[in-house]
Amino acid sequence: MVKVSVIIPAYNAERYVKDALESVMAQSLTEIEILAVDDGSTDRTGKILEDYSQKDERIRVIHKKNTGYGNTMNVGMDQARGKYLAVLESDDRMLPDMLKNLYTVAETLQTELTRGDFIRFYEVDGRRIEKYCRACQKGMYYKVWNPQKAEPVAFRGAVMTWCGIVRRDFIEKWHIRHNETPGASYQDNGFWFQMICRAGRIVFIDEPGYLYRTDNPDSSVKQSDNIFGINEEYAFIYSFLFTRPELHKFLPVYWWKKYENALFTIRRILPEYRSLYARHMYQEFRTALNKGELNMEYFSKTDWDEVQILLKGPEEYLQYKGLL
Repeated sequence: MVKVSVIIPAYNAERYVKDALESVMAQSLTEIEILAVDDGSTDRTGKILEDYSQKDERIRVIHKKNTGYGNTMNVGMDQARGKYLAVLESDDRMLPDMLKNLYTVAETLQTELTRGDFIRFYEVDGRRIEKYCRACQKGMYYKVWNPQKAEPVAFRGAVMTWCGIVRRDFIEKWHIRHNETPGASYQDNGFWFQMICRAGRIVFIDEPGYLYRTDNPDSSVKQSDNIFGINEEYAFIYSFLFTRPELHKFLPVYWWKKYENALFTIRRILPEYRSLYARHMYQEFRTALNKGELNMEYFSKTDWDEVQILLKGPEEYLQYKGLL
């Protein structure tokens, strides 16, 4: 029986993918399969994956033309046979007991989503510098959360899909898939949002299992050429919610999460684009206000106060945030 299917989406990842593969091959939970999906790499990634598949029969390599992260993840999920799904980005690593810890809790509590803490890291002169990161607020651990029972706190966990496992039959029941936009532009946000909106049992554990690299210069989060990438993904999420009346209750949560991501974006992009982006934020949140979709219950006091300033005008907002 395959307990967990680990999907590794890989595009031109020759520099790091060996470490990723070796970390999942060394998992203490051995009843796993490793689906390495080569998204049309033009470097040695495909060759490295094939070489490793000869070393470990649990590795299956899927070669495909370059279609972007969303489609690559969907292809991997469609091929999976495990009871649970996990994601390992090709430049990251797993600690040896990550899957065993998550699987044990998921089976004990019968949760659809089981998520753990993680470690951000970068390397300097061969040394690994680490920072511990919580997947949720301190008081949320080892409690089963149900978003369907007006528990929006479940949305306060980490968005990243790689810090946990999810039941494959749950994903298939609701046909949850990644948005297949080109490149790698925040598609994990839409996938995560769909999961939380459909889940009835979510748990967080305070066991760090995932090592998330922050010094890869080719990482999508470091790319700033498409400043509206997160907005495109949230348009996908809005369409998902709006076309399903039973999910309209999550629209206020949507705007809270959208503000968090918009704030991350406006801090990240080049200063010369901030005025343009702030005007876009202003227009979107004015529309939400007019539709009655904003609700302070889901925002922190600080974020809600900032949204009120944004609603007065984009220049006032930029000045208040010190981003002019």
